[in-house]
Amino acid sequence: MIDPQLTDVADERESGRAAAPRGVVFSIRTFAIKATSGIGGLIGGFGLDWIGFPEDALKETLTPEVLDGLLGMTGPLYWIIEVAGMTR
Repeated sequence: MIDPQLTDVADERESGRAAAPRGVVFSIRTFAIKATSGIGGLIGGFGLDWIGFPEDALKETLTPEVLDGLLGMTGPLYWIIEVAGMTR
């Protein structure tokens, strides 16, 4: 659904100009996807290090502290990042 909307944005920007900015609009979208994926992986990696998640983890070997840390990362931390992204 986002691609038709971005096409409309590019068409609106194109009116009155000689060059069509479609490439710029869609390259910004691609960059944003890659940047958020990279930053999310970075935050997740630091979070796993912070809670002491073992490298060769098995479900049976996880301690309650590690499980609490995972719950904190997927619950409150997720929503803090989500709300921070929605505010200006």
